[in-house]
Order: sequence, then structure tokens, then C-alpha cells
Amino acid sequence: MKLAPASIALAVLGTLACGGSGDAFRSTVQQRAAFDMSCQQVVVQNIGGDSYGATGCGKKASYTCVCMYSVMGSCTKPACTLDGAGQGTPAQ
Repeated sequence: MKLAPASIALAVLGTLACGGSGDAFRSTVQQRAAFDMSCQQVVVQNIGGDSYGATGCGKKASYTCVCMYSVMGSCTKPACTLDGAGQGTPAQ
């Protein structure tokens, strides 16, 4: 079976669209967590897949992110939501 160049290009772009979102997600979580926790000293880390943990000012929270739109494998519209309710829980 021979694939058309357009099919190969779409497959490659589809693969790239899923990758390269980490920096966009991390930046979005940094901004959201700083606001949600009323804290400018927030540390963000990937806790698995598209889930990110944020800690700062004695609080912690987790966020789940999705890429709403990407261009050339780079997420240009990340969306991250706070898991659970509230403004973060006290860090243990």
C-alpha cells in the first residue's frame, strides 16, 4: 500500500500537535496557580500526562491541561483547569 504525501504530512502534523505542549501548559498553570492561590512564588511540575502540580505559599493544587489549538506542533491555546474545588489545599 502506497500512502500519498498529503496523508503522511497529516499524520506527522497530528503527531506533532500532541507534543510540545509542556511549556505552554507549565506557563498557563504557573499563571493560574499564582492567581488561584494568591501566591507569586509557585513551583509547577508535571505529575503525569497532562496533569500538573503547583505548590507555593504553603498551598498545593493540581491542574489538568488540554491544547485547544496548535500550530506546527506548538500549543498556541492551552487550557488548564483546577482539579477539585477551592484555592488549593495546605501543603503537607
